[in-house]
Amino acid sequence: AFLHSWLSLPLVFDALRQWKRLRLAARDVGTRSIERANGDRPWLWSVVYDDWMESLFGPTALGNLIGAGLFDRVLAAMPRQETGLYLFENQAWEPSFIHAWRKHGHGRLIGVGPNATRFWDIRFYRNPRGTTADCPAADLIVVNGPAMVSAMTEAGVDPSRLVEAEALRLDHLLHGGLMSLSDRPADSTLRLLVLTDNDPLSTTQLLKLLESAMSGLARSVAIALRAHPNNPVDPSDFPSLGLKLTDVSFVEALQVSDLVLGGGTSALTESFLLGRRTVVALDRALNFSPLRSVAGVEFVANADDLRKILKTCETGVLAPQFASSLFHLDKQLPRWRQLLGLEREQSP
Repeated sequence: AFLHSWLSLPLVFDALRQWKRLRLAARDVGTRSIERANGDRPWLWSVVYDDWMESLFGPTALGNLIGAGLFDRVLAAMPRQETGLYLFENQAWEPSFIHAWRKHGHGRLIGVGPNATRFWDIRFYRNPRGTTADCPAADLIVVNGPAMVSAMTEAGVDPSRLVEAEALRLDHLLHGGLMSLSDRPADSTLRLLVLTDNDPLSTTQLLKLLESAMSGLARSVAIALRAHPNNPVDPSDFPSLGLKLTDVSFVEALQVSDLVLGGGTSALTESFLLGRRTVVALDRALNFSPLRSVAGVEFVANADDLRKILKTCETGVLAPQFASSLFHLDKQLPRWRQLLGLEREQSP
């Protein structure tokens, strides 16, 4: 079902009534006790104040109530589902969906994690001692390999809720896919591929860092940019870089590159495993990369560090890694088949 096809005037009016009651209840609660609870850290309230107001009094509150109403109506009308799958990111809509799923008597619910989990991305973790520990949650969380299992368990996620299965969008890592470019002259132009993510501020900081690193560099560097589809980049905003946008497949873009630069994007994991020298630029001094603790990945915090790499990087070098050290990869998807009971259905 398309969720918003269930939108109706009665649902909107019901959400408005709930919003009014929510605002009145929030005023009765007040904030003084919350401010006092910070103890010797009174600055904490100023950090969360805007979110508090938006979540209880602003458009976000109304949007959440409408979303909860939509999930309630859809899952009430839907025949009972034995198993449900959803993309697990701890987004705001997920508790509403899970609550409605339970309320209307559906079966097992499985959250499917992303390709890679970043150390500082706390959306995926929940404090077991916190007041949100009893919020609606999936029965199981699917993780796609040793790296994600380690990240989740080290963050305090209950291991009994984790189930391992194959990474669904990384089949190309099974075959390598890149060819060696050893016939290129050692002093030829360095071909740099820049990968950006969906955060405009991080993207701007990354490209400004590259601008600073390129300043005074005698070496010829051809820069191709593969931007996140939700965060396009205008090359004219960075004229000194001579950016060339590329829309070829990711593997094709890697094939014609010598060096890959990015920030927090998980695509850097693929470039590293496929054998390209990979450099991660730290974002506001924090290492958001899924490759944070992986040997062989290089991290830069300033223009001088990056300039040294640009100056000395060899061309045409390929050093494939063992993808199985991070991900479960198998085109037959045996773990998924077992999880979903498909093996039993196919048995004679």
